Parts: sequence; structure tokens; C-alpha cells
Amino acid sequence: MLVMTSFLPKPGEPEPLLLSPWIYSHQFMFLKTNPTGGPWSTEYEKEILGPVGLGTLCIKDPPEIQHEQLDLTCPSKQPEWSPAEAYPSLLKRNSSFLSSRNISYGSCSCDSGAQLCSSYPDVPVNLPVASHDTMFNVSDRNLNRWIVNSFRQYAGKLELEPLDIYHRTTGSMIGGIELGVRLALRSNAFSISGNGESRNVPPTDTSNNSSAISPIGNITEKLPNETISNSVKSPVETGSNMTRTSPVDTIPYDPGTAQNSVSNGSSSPPLDVVNDNVKVWFNNKAWISSISFMNAINNVILRASLPANVSREDYGIVAINHPMNLTAKQMALETLKKAGTSILVAVTVLFAMSFVPASFLVFLIEEKVSNSKHLQLVSGVNKLVYWLQVYSWDFMCYMFASTLVVFIFLAFNEEAYISPQNLPGLVALLLCYGCAVIPLMYPCSFIFSVPSTAFVVLGCFNLFVGLITTLTVTVLDALMDDTLESVNEYLKVIFLVFPHFCLGEGLMKLANTYWTSTFANSYGTNLTSVNIWSWRMIGKNLTCMIVHGVLYFSINLSIEYKIYSKLFAGVKPVPPPVTSEEDDVKKEKMRVEGEDGALNDVVVIKRLVKVYANSKGVKPAVNQISFGVGQGECFGLLGLNGAGKTTTFKMLTGAIKPSSGNAFVMNHSILSEMDVVRSYIGYCPQFDALNDRLTPREHLEFYSRVRNIPNVLLNSLVSESLNRFALVHYSDREVRTLSGGNKRKLSTAIALLGNPPLIFLDEPTSGMDPGARRFLWTCIQQAVNDGRCVILTSHNMEECEALCTKLTIMVNGQFTCLGSATHLKSKYGQGYSVKVRCVEGRRSLTEDYLAQHLPMADLVESHATQLHYRITGQVTDLASLFRTLETAKTVAGLVVDYSLSQTSLEDVFLKFANAQVDEIKKPKPLMSYMRSFMFCSCSSCCYSNQTRIETTPATVEV
Repeated sequence: MLVMTSFLPKPGEPEPLLLSPWIYSHQFMFLKTNPTGGPWSTEYEKEILGPVGLGTLCIKDPPEIQHEQLDLTCPSKQPEWSPAEAYPSLLKRNSSFLSSRNISYGSCSCDSGAQLCSSYPDVPVNLPVASHDTMFNVSDRNLNRWIVNSFRQYAGKLELEPLDIYHRTTGSMIGGIELGVRLALRSNAFSISGNGESRNVPPTDTSNNSSAISPIGNITEKLPNETISNSVKSPVETGSNMTRTSPVDTIPYDPGTAQNSVSNGSSSPPLDVVNDNVKVWFNNKAWISSISFMNAINNVILRASLPANVSREDYGIVAINHPMNLTAKQMALETLKKAGTSILVAVTVLFAMSFVPASFLVFLIEEKVSNSKHLQLVSGVNKLVYWLQVYSWDFMCYMFASTLVVFIFLAFNEEAYISPQNLPGLVALLLCYGCAVIPLMYPCSFIFSVPSTAFVVLGCFNLFVGLITTLTVTVLDALMDDTLESVNEYLKVIFLVFPHFCLGEGLMKLANTYWTSTFANSYGTNLTSVNIWSWRMIGKNLTCMIVHGVLYFSINLSIEYKIYSKLFAGVKPVPPPVTSEEDDVKKEKMRVEGEDGALNDVVVIKRLVKVYANSKGVKPAVNQISFGVGQGECFGLLGLNGAGKTTTFKMLTGAIKPSSGNAFVMNHSILSEMDVVRSYIGYCPQFDALNDRLTPREHLEFYSRVRNIPNVLLNSLVSESLNRFALVHYSDREVRTLSGGNKRKLSTAIALLGNPPLIFLDEPTSGMDPGARRFLWTCIQQAVNDGRCVILTSHNMEECEALCTKLTIMVNGQFTCLGSATHLKSKYGQGYSVKVRCVEGRRSLTEDYLAQHLPMADLVESHATQLHYRITGQVTDLASLFRTLETAKTVAGLVVDYSLSQTSLEDVFLKFANAQVDEIKKPKPLMSYMRSFMFCSCSSCCYSNQTRIETTPATVEV
């Protein structure tokens, strides 16, 4: 856009226009001397073909106005002067001359409505002139016929130069001179004819030679293409496309003033009023050709009138046209035109600055979705500090983009914005716009979950708001309608709530101020200097954008600290009553809710509740759980998906606030002292909250600094963590190149960094191979042995049996059982499990035999030769049980081998998990999805949204 506007003409006073034939460049001319011409015509001929020639191009030190696109200098090489050879035909003064010549005038016809020439006239003799133009000698021709038939031959092409008011020509004929023109006198007046019109001119007194050069008499009307100058001192015949003139009455003389020889009776020949007239021919397509050739022939008349002892090169007449000043209305119109250009520049800046702040959301949303932001907060980063550093970094990046904008303005020399007066204003507008629009983007990071979607939506929003508001007030200003003026003023106030409008209007104000001042100065009007920092100028825009920045940043912090949810929380829903609890769960609840029962525990949870509201009503994700975990203990949370395990972790780490209840970490409440609580905990989320662009070493160094580990210990601690989790070989690779198991190791290493008293591990071994899983078990067990308190969730029963000193099974947000793995298996186990492999082909006999001798055993599974029995109830005599199985093997020959074991923890888990309320809805019919498609951007998006709603609790916090 700036490239386009750079080609537009700059405002300013137009250049003085030099009225000279050579502003049309060197060209074709013609000269004709009629045989009836007097002695003055011969003098004019000599001057035209002399070393000075027409006009002032070749006088000594010409006071010409030089133009950067025109060469208005006399050629350095003058032609060889030989008057006898140069114009032999001009010396012949007899009326029979024209009829004696056999000249071809070509063949042209206008029968078709346009001039068509089958042949053009013969080319006349070219006379040498000082300006090196092509001067045709047409004295031996019928001038009217030659001009008409040769018009297209020498018409050429008129071209308008950029940034110039001049018409330039390419080999065109602009004008010519005819000498010795006879005026036909009749009675007391002479007649002038042209274009089919005739009129009388009052007679001139010829009683004295001096009277013959008196001014032209009164002419009541002017013929077309006819120029009349009152400075001319003799009558001039003017036809169509011609100008008349004659000598001046006085000329400079050495050393003082000398009278014209015509008037003082010197040696100069007398003036023939009837025959010594000059006719100037001009091309009316060249706008100033008449005045230019008029001035050129007046120079000839001047120099022909000089005494012989005066140098012709020292005298000339320069004609210059100075443009008139603009009126106030014209100046306002010109300023409005430049404002149209300024709106293009403002739109360009708004377009560029719409997507820069929108791009800052990409990384913020990535951090939110990956839980990296939450992990940083859990590790000790203050929320205010987090947003201040985000804003500082984004503003630095924005300043870089703003600097590029300023440099682009400088490169394209946009004077309306880079003038000494306006450049500080431009910089201030860009900086304040960044101050305002960047915080405006931050609240949207809590809404969007897809970075690319957020970038496109917010970029288009910024662009749309900026264009609509700025263009609306600009169009209303341009209409200059009194009825819309009040509406426009109201809109200007309302639109100030958008920083985009503040920037666009500020740029327009800077441009309008500059162009108004420039136009006024160029036309000599002195305007009072406008203070761009005043309130009615950009001061109001800058103030509003600063207020926007503070306001939007405050709104973002209020969302982060959940101030609005506290103010508009309303009545909290009452969770459903707790179903019957096991004795162990009741005893633990009584212990932690007692006065002195859990004083030494690292974490104590008391009646913690989290309730979500959905279309089906109120559903508790966590329903009044109470427990405590001391030092050197590992507490396990088991349960199906949606049982409330991860929700419990989110409440304990501060990601969400509980609906009711409380929890204490090192005797500090998570409701009122979360910043202190976070300094005591380490957290390994369910999904790796890692930055793909950082290495494991950089992750550990970053979180070590977040935990305020001294620099003297930082390197050794990082190296120890890398060795401890076998990540030394991958320490300098980007995280995105690591395997899933190594990523889980790194997440666990971050959680254990700095030896926090309380460690939360959310499924730390998910996706790991058995070898890596057991290695991580060892690391976790070592942390427990070192006195750390570990709370983990897992779906691996073997992992819980190996690590947990105490565990619970969650069903529908409640604890259904509590105790060690051995205690749960012995208390809730269902007897014993018997697995038998029978002889091939004797499966039915084996089933009959065991049914007869072990009536308490129930067959739960059979496959090929494998039989699985479960013995319920109390088994008092294990010896008889072994005796029966051994007899079936050795005596009856029915069994190849057998095994007898106690019920596993997995069996206990499945027993309680069967009570889990499944919240997954039945799939909708096809037509339901088709109806949903009408309200979504794509069917896949709608389906994914429905799936998320169906498989997870609603996320509307109450």
C-alpha cells in the first residue's frame, strides 16, 4: 500500500510555468515570408535565422526557469550561417513566385468523415536555426493547403509527464511564423477574419511612423484560438489558430535609452502598417502554444528593433505564468483528497498490527492446554509475576514490530508521519496501542483451546474492529453533512473503547494536521502551529489507550484469580448425601477431623467436595472425602476414569477451587494460603507438561530456578537428577525427540526436584515399558524412604501393591475402602482362586470330577484345557483342598498341573468398580448429528465436542 501511495504527487505550490515553445521539447516549426512583406519582415527573417533565433533559448545568460525534467538550454554547436543558401526563396519578392513552382501537396480526402491521405506533401527545405529545431521553409507554398494536408504527417503524439503539468511532444508540430501578412483596410477600419467570422477594427493613424505602433483599438469580441495582448503596439491580423503582434515602441540603448529608429527617423526602415504584420500559427492541443510562440516572436521583434551597435544576445523577454493561490474551500478539498490517501496508510498499519498481538496467544494457549502453565504455578511461580513477565516479553516483541513499521515509513518517506513534528506522535501511538491491545488478547486465552483458531479469530476481530470504526468516522467526516455531524461526534466518543480506533483515528489526525499545514504554507497562508499532544488531537487517543491497558490487564488478573466467580458464585449446590461408608473409611474420617488426630500428617483433607452442574442436574466429582498422609508414606488413589482422582489432585494443587471442605499441607490451608502450599509440593501431571523446544537439562534448570534453588547448587542438582532418572544421554536433546517413557521420567524428575515434602504423581508410569516402569518404581520408593509424602494415582494394581503403604478405591467421588493392599485383599477378597490344566480330551471328565469333590468351587472361565475356579466363603481345611487336586492329577490322571492362590487386589478393585455410575450417554441417532451440524462449523468439530461432554464431567464450576 505504501508503494502505491508513494507515487502520488506531493502537495505544494505548483512550479511557475515558463511560457516557451521548448517546454514541449525540440520540435517541428515552419516559417513563411509573403512576397508582399516590407523591410521589417526581412529584419524579422534575419533575427529568426540568426545566431539567437526565436525566444530566449540562445541569449546570453538566459533568466530561464530550469526544470528538472526538461532540457531548456541552447545547443552548444551553432549551425553554419550562409544567408544566401539558408533561405534563397525568402529573398524572392514577387507575386508570380508561387505559381511558377511545381509542388506536390499530396492527396487527402474527408469524404468518410475523417481525414484520409493517400500521399503527403513534399517535405519542405529545412532551415538552420539556433535551437536546432526542424524549421521548414514554406515560403514557396500555399500555407493553408500545406498545413491541412501535412497535419497527420507532423501531428506526433502529446504525452503528459508524471508529476508535471507540461505536455511533452514526440516529433509534433506545435506552431509556426508567417511574416509579411497584409491587412486589408476598408474605409476607416480594417477587417479581421477567422473561422468564418469577420469584424471591423478601428483604423490606425498612419500620419506619423510613431503612430503606426500605437496600441490596438477596441475589439469587442475574441475569435476562437486567438490571443490578444494589450502590450502589443501595432495592429495584428489574426485568423484561426494564430496570434498577431508587432514591434515595441521603445528599446534599451547604450548607454541610456534610445528611441526606436522607426519613431526617431534613424536608419531603420519605415514600418508598413498594412504589409509588415506577423501571424503566429499554433496547435491548440498544446495548451500554451499560442502564448509561447507569441513570446518567441516578440523576442524577435525586440531584437530586430535594436540599433546595430547593441548585442542581440543581451536582450530577451521571459514570460512566466504564476499559479493563483487556492481559496479556503479549495484548500479544504485538497486536504480531504490527501486524507483519502492517509486512510489507506492507516488501514495498512491496522492490518499489520492486528495479527501481531493475536500471535501472542498461540504460546499461552499451548502452555494452558499442556498444563505447563499450571506446573509452573505449582512449582512456585506467582500468578502476578507470571502475567507480568508474559506481558513484558510480548511488549518487547511488539516493539520490534513497531520499529519495523517506523522504518518502513522512513524508507517510503511518508512525510505526514515522519516529519519532525509528527514522528514522536507516531511512535507514541504505536507504543500505546501495544500497551492496550496486548492485554485485550489475554482473557481470550481462557476461552480457546486450539491456538490456530484463537490466532485467526482474534486477528480478524482486531482487523474488523479497526477498519469498521476508522472508516465509519472517516466517511462521515468526508460527507460534511450537518445532520450527521452530531452522530459522528457520538460515534467518535463511543469508539474510543476500542484501542484499534484510537490508533486509526490518531494516524488520521496526524496526517490531516500535516497536510493542512503543508497546503497553507505552500500557498503563503500562515496557520498557527497545532500541538499534536493536545486533548483534541492525539492526547485523547493516547490517554484512552493507556486506560485500556490497565483495565484489560486488571480484567485478566481477575479471571486468573477467579474474583468474578467469588463475586457471582451465588448459592452453592448441596451435594447428594454420602452412601454407606466402610468402617475403615469412617475411622480415617474421624481421625483427621479430630482435634489431635492428624497434627503430624503432611497433608490433611477434610470433607473435600467438588460439584459440577450439567444438564442432568448436580453431580459431585468428589464427595466429602477425608484422609491424611504422613511422612514416609505413599498413598494410592485407585478408581475408574471419572471416579474423581484427577479432580482431587487439581484441587490440592490449586488448579480448581473446591466447592466445600478444606485441605491442609504442612498446616497451611489450600483456600487461603495456596501460594505457601505450592512451595511444599511437587507435581507430575497425568499428561506431560513439557515444552517441546527445550531440552531435559533446560527443563530442570528452569524449574530449579523457579524453586529458588541457589545457583551454586543448581548445576550439581540438575546433574544428579539426570543421573538418577537415567536421562544423561538425552540431556541435550529437544523434548519432542524423546520417547514417551523418557518424558514420564523427566516429568517425575521435575516433581521430585528440590525434595519437596509432598509429591503428587498422577499415573506416573502410564505408557512405559515394564523395565522403565520398575526403574521409576525404584526412584519413587527411594523418595518415600527419604521421608517424602507421595500421593499417586494408577490403574496398575501391581504398582500400587509395590509402592503404596495405604490406598483407597474411589467410586463416584467417594472412598469405598481404605487400608494397605494386604488388608484390602484379606477383608474384601472372595476366597481362593484355582487354575487347572487338564489332560487333552478329558475336559468334561475333569469338570465332573471337580464338581463332585469340590462343590464349593464355581467355574468362572474355561478355555481349551484351561479351567478357572473361584472358591467363595471361608475355607477352613486347605489340606483337603490340596489333597483333592493332587488325587485328580496323580490317581485319576485328569489334571496336568494346578495352582491355588488368594484373591488379588485387582479382584477387589473390580468388585468395587462395578458400582461406578457410568455417565456416558447412548449415541445419538444420525439425524441428531445432522441437526447439530447446522449450528457448528464442521461435523467433526460437533462430534468431538459431544464426545467430550459425554465422557467427562461438565466443566461449569459452581
